[in-house]
Amino acid sequence: SLRNQPYRVIAADGSQGDLMLVSDGGTIELRAGERAVFSELPFGASYSVSERLLDGWSIDKAACIGELAGTLTAGDGTTSVTVANAYRAEGSMQLSATKRFDGDLVDGQFVFDIIEVRPGGERSVVGTARNKADGSIVFDELIYALEDVDNRFTYEVVERDLDEPGVVYDDTVYNLEVVPKDNGNGTLSCERTIMCNGSRADQIVFTNTRSFELPFTGGDGLQLVGAAVIALGCTLYLMDRRRRA
Repeated sequence: SLRNQPYRVIAADGSQGDLMLVSDGGTIELRAGERAVFSELPFGASYSVSERLLDGWSIDKAACIGELAGTLTAGDGTTSVTVANAYRAEGSMQLSATKRFDGDLVDGQFVFDIIEVRPGGERSVVGTARNKADGSIVFDELIYALEDVDNRFTYEVVERDLDEPGVVYDDTVYNLEVVPKDNGNGTLSCERTIMCNGSRADQIVFTNTRSFELPFTGGDGLQLVGAAVIALGCTLYLMDRRRRA
């Protein structure tokens, strides 16, 4: 055990701290770039270096220098171990919407897309969902990584026109912006803004209606009806004059 073993912390700039004793059963605290130097360890002693990892952090074994566990021998003189850490963070954003329809709404009847609009105008569909019978629409989560932090992602949320007879589709375009933020614990949160027609929107709602077409009777038919009424009127007028005569 390293308990009560003296050590000194050397900062990243080379400055040395006061001589300290290991406490808590062999636990010391180091900041990034700092070193702990032990000068009174006996030869033949076994050692093992481990780390209490914070959320999001891991030991990058490929970047470590020296053996994390071993035995001190007289021929070594000095044994050095460098522990390298890696930080990773991930987060997601899940979008939901609502479908309104004045007809009978059934599961999967309408289709909706999230289209990513990249700088330069390149567009690609990154999410697709169908409605439930209750009108709810839930897209799969969009995943973001550490390299996405503070970048602005721009999307359009639209309904597909499936050309179903008798349905008037909603052609509203909702503009969605997402900016991932690092929470410092291996997770990302997503700040999002929804705009519609230049105004901020609290929710996404697509409304479809039914259309009805009246049968076309044609202009000639109306003209014939009118001619028949005029002819009948003339006949009644002539009959009335004859009776008076």
